Amino acid sequence: MPEPYYQTASDDTATIAAFPAVRDLRCWVKKVTTTDEGKVALAIELQIEDDRQLEQVRDLIRLQQQQVAISISGVQGQLPL
Repeated sequence: MPEPYYQTASDDTATIAAFPAVRDLRCWVKKVTTTDEGKVALAIELQIEDDRQLEQVRDLIRLQQQQVAISISGVQGQLPL
Protein backbone atom coordinates (compact mmCIF):
# COMPACT_ATOMS: atom_id res chain seq x y z
CA MET A 1 0.00 0.00 0.00
CA PRO A 2 1.56 3.37 -0.96
CA GLU A 3 2.10 5.97 1.74
CA PRO A 4 -0.64 8.67 1.76
CA TYR A 5 0.56 12.21 1.06
CA TYR A 6 -0.49 15.51 2.56
CA GLN A 7 0.14 18.68 0.56
CA THR A 8 0.90 22.01 2.19
CA ALA A 9 1.09 25.30 0.35
CA SER A 10 2.36 28.74 1.26
CA ASP A 11 1.99 32.00 -0.65
CA ASP A 12 4.73 31.28 -3.18
CA THR A 13 5.66 27.60 -2.86
CA ALA A 14 4.01 24.24 -2.40
CA THR A 15 5.74 21.28 -0.81
CA ILE A 16 4.69 17.68 -0.51
CA ALA A 17 5.60 15.67 2.57
CA ALA A 18 4.66 12.12 3.48
CA PHE A 19 2.42 11.79 6.53
CA PRO A 20 0.53 8.68 7.51
CA ALA A 21 -3.25 9.05 7.24
CA VAL A 22 -5.65 6.93 9.28
CA ARG A 23 -9.16 6.72 7.83
CA ASP A 24 -12.20 4.59 8.60
CA LEU A 25 -10.68 2.95 11.69
CA ARG A 26 -13.55 1.26 13.52
CA CYS A 27 -13.09 1.67 17.27
CA TRP A 28 -14.87 2.47 20.51
CA VAL A 29 -14.32 5.70 22.42
CA LYS A 30 -13.72 4.34 25.90
CA LYS A 31 -12.88 7.50 27.80
CA VAL A 32 -12.97 11.26 27.30
CA THR A 33 -11.03 13.35 29.83
CA THR A 34 -11.04 17.14 30.08
CA THR A 35 -8.82 19.42 32.15
CA ASP A 36 -9.27 22.85 33.69
CA GLU A 37 -6.76 24.14 31.12
CA GLY A 38 -9.11 23.22 28.25
CA LYS A 39 -7.32 20.07 27.10
CA VAL A 40 -9.16 16.92 26.01
CA ALA A 41 -7.79 13.36 25.94
CA LEU A 42 -9.50 10.47 24.13
CA ALA A 43 -8.92 6.81 24.83
CA ILE A 44 -10.00 4.42 22.07
CA GLU A 45 -10.24 0.65 21.90
CA LEU A 46 -10.35 -1.63 18.89
CA GLN A 47 -9.95 -5.27 17.96
CA ILE A 48 -7.35 -5.75 15.22
CA GLU A 49 -8.89 -8.10 12.69
CA ASP A 50 -6.65 -7.76 9.63
CA ASP A 51 -3.36 -6.35 8.30
CA ARG A 52 -5.04 -3.11 7.21
CA GLN A 53 -6.13 -2.32 10.76
CA LEU A 54 -2.69 -3.27 12.09
CA GLU A 55 -1.10 -0.80 9.66
CA GLN A 56 -3.55 1.90 10.77
CA VAL A 57 -2.52 1.35 14.40
CA ARG A 58 1.13 1.68 13.38
CA ASP A 59 0.24 4.97 11.68
CA LEU A 60 -1.52 6.15 14.85
CA ILE A 61 1.66 5.46 16.81
CA ARG A 62 3.64 7.56 14.31
CA LEU A 63 1.07 10.39 14.54
CA GLN A 64 0.70 10.46 18.31
CA GLN A 65 3.10 13.36 18.90
CA GLN A 66 1.87 15.49 15.99
CA GLN A 67 -1.11 17.76 15.65
CA VAL A 68 -3.88 16.03 13.69
CA ALA A 69 -7.45 16.69 12.59
CA ILE A 70 -10.01 14.04 13.54
CA SER A 71 -13.60 13.29 12.66
CA ILE A 72 -15.69 10.91 14.73
CA SER A 73 -19.08 9.60 13.69
CA GLY A 74 -21.29 6.94 15.19
CA VAL A 75 -21.89 3.82 13.15
CA GLN A 76 -25.15 2.78 14.79
CA GLY A 77 -27.12 5.44 12.95
CA GLN A 78 -29.57 7.97 14.31
CA LEU A 79 -30.80 7.45 17.85
CA PRO A 80 -34.25 8.68 18.91
CA LEU A 81 -34.15 11.68 21.25
